Amino acid sequence: MSVKMLEEGSWYYRFNCGKKPYREQGFSSRAEALAAEALKKAEAVRRSSGGQEFNDSLRLGDACDTYFEEYTLPLKSHAKGDRAHIAAIKKYFGNRRIRDITPRDVESFRRWVFKNAKGLSRPQVSPHTVNRYHACLKAIINWMKKKRLYFGENPAWGVEMATVEKARVRFLLPEEEKRLTPIVAKSERLWPFYVIGLNTGMRVSEICAIRMKDVIFYPEPMVFVAHSKTKRSRYVPLSEMARKLLMERARDHQDEPERRVLDQVQSQMVSRWFKEACQEARVPNFTFHCLRHSFTAHMLSNGVPIYKVSKMLGHSTVTTTESHYGHLDKRVLSDEIRHIDGIITSSVDLGSKNSGNELMVVRKVVNSSFAEAVQVA
Repeated sequence: MSVKMLEEGSWYYRFNCGKKPYREQGFSSRAEALAAEALKKAEAVRRSSGGQEFNDSLRLGDACDTYFEEYTLPLKSHAKGDRAHIAAIKKYFGNRRIRDITPRDVESFRRWVFKNAKGLSRPQVSPHTVNRYHACLKAIINWMKKKRLYFGENPAWGVEMATVEKARVRFLLPEEEKRLTPIVAKSERLWPFYVIGLNTGMRVSEICAIRMKDVIFYPEPMVFVAHSKTKRSRYVPLSEMARKLLMERARDHQDEPERRVLDQVQSQMVSRWFKEACQEARVPNFTFHCLRHSFTAHMLSNGVPIYKVSKMLGHSTVTTTESHYGHLDKRVLSDEIRHIDGIITSSVDLGSKNSGNELMVVRKVVNSSFAEAVQVA
């Protein structure tokens, strides 16, 4: 972005949209100038979209700013990911016209991201992370096409994403729970988060945001989740243990509907406490979010229909739940396997001395039956 500071200390922005220059000064800070520039760029793109010339010469940097201002900020719960992706896209491509970018350029961008972007826990990013940068580039250009701000081809379409192994879902094993629970119970601040997380499958950020008015005890005990990751509100049923815990916390503050039920702490702090407890309990590679996986595994393994579990988790579609936890829905497989009963009509006692001879007879019966069936067919 073309934001600079004047000698007198004020800030200004300057950019070109098509052939028209835009400039404004008098801002007190760099952040204020950046925000004003993003708004002006979005307005300039909308005003110029009526002419074929601008649609043909739309620049990627301008498209990134418009996408971030009109899509990311109002429609996504977190802008941090898009902000990092857009910064990398603008750094690599500059402000080139979209029509000048080719699929080979996108392939080069993927290689550049793999070498230059930094992961959270590793110095080099994974192919999955590179796919995210690629997907963001594709989404930006698609958004411009959807809003009829660009009519050309999307160069990111012609480039395949890397095939990555699906991440393994980590569950709390019974022997690990026996070590972890007593240690968590020693922390009065961590204990309620642990109980609610393991009994409801709620995310740690959702638990931290529970207010007095969100706890419903009649006609059924539930928690109303207003601010979820998918920006879809939902009701989460409460188990007996979670209900008693929340009733205890909410009893003395019924006249304060906006008050947080649990301690006023950030989700990062809760995650840090939980990580320390896991280290003490010798439970490796386990995070607070894994309690959500453990809740789901327990529900599905005990026969709860997957579409109901999907509602509890707040997934946008049941397909999301099936892609992560479908293999745990044992009820579906166990109920259907009974249809195979009766395919072999003769019984054999494999423990008797004559079982070998009987087994040969059964094989002959089955083979002859199969041969007869083939002849009839």
